[in-house]
Amino acid sequence: MAAGSAHRVVTVFAGATLDLTHVDAGAEVELRVFPVFGSVEVLVPEGAAAEVDGLIVFGSRSCRVSDEAAGPPVVRVTAYGAFGSVEVRTRRRVP
Repeated sequence: MAAGSAHRVVTVFAGATLDLTHVDAGAEVELRVFPVFGSVEVLVPEGAAAEVDGLIVFGSRSCRVSDEAAGPPVVRVTAYGAFGSVEVRTRRRVP
C-alpha cells in the first residue's frame, strides 16, 4: 500500500484482512473501511501507532494495539458501517 493517500475497503456479507505488518517504518497509512454485514481486520507492525474512529451501527470497532513505544508507522482507520466489525491489532494478540 502506498503511504500518504487514503485507501478504501468495502465488505458486504464478507470479511477482509489487511496485512500491513510490512509497511515502511516511517509510513503513514490512512484507511477508510465500510463493513456492512461484514468484518475488516487490520494487522499492523509491533510498535506501530494506530487510531480508529468512526461509527458502526449495531456492530463494533476496536483497536488492540499496545500504547507502549507506539511510533511510526502510523495507521489511521476511519470506519462507517452497519452490522459489522472493525478490529485493528498486531499479529500477537494484545488483551
